[in-house]
Amino acid sequence: MGIRGLEKYVKQRAATAYTIVSPCTKIETWAIDCSCIMYRARSASLQPVTVFAALIVKLRSLHVEPVVIFDGRPPAVKTAAIEERRAQRETIQHEIDTLDPTIHAGEIAALQRKIPNVTASDKDAVKQLLYAAGVLFINASGEADDLIAALYRKGDITAVVSTDMDMLPRGIGRLIVPETPDASILTCIHLDRILSALSLTYDQFVTACIMMGTDYSGRSLNPYQAVLAAARLTATPESPEARLLKGEGVEWSSLLSPAQEEKRVAGAPPTEPAVLTTFATTYGWPPGWVTALQAKLTPGT
Repeated sequence: MGIRGLEKYVKQRAATAYTIVSPCTKIETWAIDCSCIMYRARSASLQPVTVFAALIVKLRSLHVEPVVIFDGRPPAVKTAAIEERRAQRETIQHEIDTLDPTIHAGEIAALQRKIPNVTASDKDAVKQLLYAAGVLFINASGEADDLIAALYRKGDITAVVSTDMDMLPRGIGRLIVPETPDASILTCIHLDRILSALSLTYDQFVTACIMMGTDYSGRSLNPYQAVLAAARLTATPESPEARLLKGEGVEWSSLLSPAQEEKRVAGAPPTEPAVLTTFATTYGWPPGWVTALQAKLTPGT
């Protein structure tokens, strides 16, 4: 899910909210929103497993131990948005099918990037890598976003790696955005700096995001109008849309199955060097990656 127009608006109006990601002073735990990283990789014709390997290596060099969150079943409230996206994919695919690949190869490639396909094989390979690298991964019962927000509120994570700007209205204080499909360049967006630059309270900011348009709301004001309207509010009513966007009122038991909760509590698995070596050979990874992928960190030290 995304907030329509928010990313461009924040870059224009709250540039001070962006900083370069630098090494942490102590080891932290950051969540990775798995789905967006995988789809972005596929849109650039990259192997998701290689992108994840590079991202793990990079995060550990920053003194960060990741936990990866996979999406579960989408909530019923998003059915309309999902159907709209499915229709868009079908329209693009139909356009591809009408083009002659011998004449329109470039145009076809550009259209295919708009509808990347992440396969079950892609997901399995990423999970095998995470096991081998000793990285904890969890399958959410519903949307990964809800679980990530809950983990942040619990203090289990201190930042989120994602391309989805909706993490900000969910209250994530530091959003780590991969600026490239291979996740080699990371930028940090600070929620408190956005609020300061836009002169909004957190609740006003959430209201502005709803006005811009989300998967939970049909409204779609341009960001300038939405922020202006939200700033005039002295009270922000607790609408169902706001509660959904902030992830409020969600029971922990609905976020994780008992088996996944047990897995979370047990923590990261041991590393499997032989499997990592096989991956490195298969995909032609740099020599130093296997060593880095074995080097699990202990958060808080």
